[in-house]
Amino acid sequence: MNITEGVYSLDCAGYGHVFYLEDEQALIDTGLPNKGNRILQELSCLGIKPEDIRRILLTHHDVDHAGNVRFLEEKTGAEVFIGKEDLPYLMNQAARPGIKKYLQKFLHVVPPKYCKPLEAPGNSVAIQMYHTPGHTPGHHVFLYGGVLFAGDLFRIEGTHIKKIPSRMNWNGELLANSISLLKKIPFTLVCPSHGNPMTREKLLPLIEQLWGNQS
Repeated sequence: MNITEGVYSLDCAGYGHVFYLEDEQALIDTGLPNKGNRILQELSCLGIKPEDIRRILLTHHDVDHAGNVRFLEEKTGAEVFIGKEDLPYLMNQAARPGIKKYLQKFLHVVPPKYCKPLEAPGNSVAIQMYHTPGHTPGHHVFLYGGVLFAGDLFRIEGTHIKKIPSRMNWNGELLANSISLLKKIPFTLVCPSHGNPMTREKLLPLIEQLWGNQS
């Protein structure tokens, strides 16, 4: 799906979305494991070759976001970036918090060969990054061309937003603070990892209804 000019949402990656920013040659997230070939095939249908992908930006370490990171790193030669707080979980240097350490055993993620923290030099100035901890310690959202890629701060179902189940969040209080941060980010359209895009005008009142007394 074409979100805006040169910004694509890929629906082939299973549970959740993968996004591609054509001008920036950047892939945001990589979907569930074993979907790498499907991602490359869908990109090919858009005229995008593996070598056109120069960076892979991960919103966080969860298996449905990092599931094909090693495969795509090897096929494209792209550099991989993730929030520094999530880096040890992605690289299997630390056990994922809570229930996610069990999910990791069933949905095995092969870590990339190399990964840099999002704060490292080399990231595009056109893509603004915001640290939004709560769902995971190193969760980040990305702003590009007025489009906010919100990861797993929440889900969108139809005309409603839904909270991520508390058992899947690392810290609910920090998550509420991160969601409050969205009010200060100058986006016009939000794209969650789960659900369809929503305009700022529709989103912010819904956020206030769900988190207004917490954030």
